[in-house]
Amino acid sequence: MFDASAHLLVFNQRYIDLFGLSRKIIKPGCPLRDVLYHRVSTGGFSADEVETYMASVLAACAKARHSARSRNCRMAASFPL
Repeated sequence: MFDASAHLLVFNQRYIDLFGLSRKIIKPGCPLRDVLYHRVSTGGFSADEVETYMASVLAACAKARHSARSRNCRMAASFPL
C-alpha cells in the first residue's frame, strides 16, 4: 500500500517473495519509483517502462473507485501494482 505521495506504507513478506525483492530496499517510506527500479534490477520489470507505468498507476489511483477513508481521514485506494 502506498500513500498519496507514492511512498510505501505497508507490505507483507509475500510481496517480497513474489517479486524477489530485498527488504534492504523495500521498506516503509520507499518511493514507488524506487520499488519499480528495484524490480528492474531483479529482472521483473523493464527500465524503459518504469516512468510510463508509474504515471499510469498514479492516474488510475486518482480515479480509483474502490477507496476507504479511515477515522483520521486518511484515504486508501486499491489499484494493481
